[in-house]
Amino acid sequence: SNPCTFSKTYQAPPTPCPAGTISGGGNICDNGQQATVSINITGAHPPYNFTYAISGTPQTRITNYSGPLPYILNTSTPGTYTLTEVSTTSCSGSFSGSADIILVPRPAAPAAAGSTFFNCGPGVVRTHFIAEIREISNLTNSPSNPICSGSQFTVNLQSNVSGADFTWIASCNPVSSVSGFTASQPSPVLNINDHLDNLTNSDASVTYVITPQANSCSGSPVSYSVTVHPVVLVTNPAPSPICSGTSFGMTLTSNLLVVPPDQSFSWTATCSPPGSVTGFPLNTATGNAISDILVNITNDPATVTYVITPFANGCQGSASNYEVTINPTPHLTNTSPRIPLFREPIIARGRHPAIQLQCTLYLQ
Repeated sequence: SNPCTFSKTYQAPPTPCPAGTISGGGNICDNGQQATVSINITGAHPPYNFTYAISGTPQTRITNYSGPLPYILNTSTPGTYTLTEVSTTSCSGSFSGSADIILVPRPAAPAAAGSTFFNCGPGVVRTHFIAEIREISNLTNSPSNPICSGSQFTVNLQSNVSGADFTWIASCNPVSSVSGFTASQPSPVLNINDHLDNLTNSDASVTYVITPQANSCSGSPVSYSVTVHPVVLVTNPAPSPICSGTSFGMTLTSNLLVVPPDQSFSWTATCSPPGSVTGFPLNTATGNAISDILVNITNDPATVTYVITPFANGCQGSASNYEVTINPTPHLTNTSPRIPLFREPIIARGRHPAIQLQCTLYLQ
């Protein structure tokens, strides 16, 4: 048998080259809105290389792309998008198409606050709003000065924004130490007008947390405090009676738990019956102690009444009456006894029988 040999040559088909197309685009507004550009590649196997340009300016080349197709580009950059190159590792392909992204310019703002509407591309309506920015109001009052208990606390509230009014809530410290403040003011007003009474023997405070508001906008709450000084009273006990010609001394004291540096007293004095006592001041006296030598110039007890007014923290307290009794100096009022010096009879002589008289001489 003769061996046979058969051979045939086959030519492989050429490797296809890629074909790229670009499409998409549209109108966008100048508020960051984006348009979509699609790049599709057919006719070859990945990976792909391609380059696109924006209005003729080549962008960064994309290489070895094996991802999903079409390749999506979301962009807010206006211009005409075209392909400038499509290839694989085997060959360069063809490309076609374009995508135009058109930026719609911002219109001129209207003269008054409000809104306008204008077309921003197919299917897109742009709304342009003019917003009125209103300044936030703030409380601008200076800190308050302390007041005396029983005083009217009046404050005309002020703000950096014209036409502002105010609401507040208020509390006192210590709790229940002050009466007369408006604890809640929900309706806007322009001032505080409270009669404040300190119910204690030391300083207390009232804090108003005030919220300013203007043009329908509320500002930040601000704490606004006032110190209320207590009522000062004289607390010395009633004086005991004294003897005429002795010193009446009384160091004056008050009800205040903390004695301020400016605490002092003033007093006037009168006696009863009028003109019965000397030694007290006829005019107003001041100081922190009374020291008078009181002389009762009658034979009966007399009184001197001191009307004492205390002062502290710049506040005048309530006057108190202090009455001291001055007993008179006793005197011996008995008459001295008569002591006879001698007693002798006296005989009258004359025409009649003798008349005898008795004469006694006393030492007194």
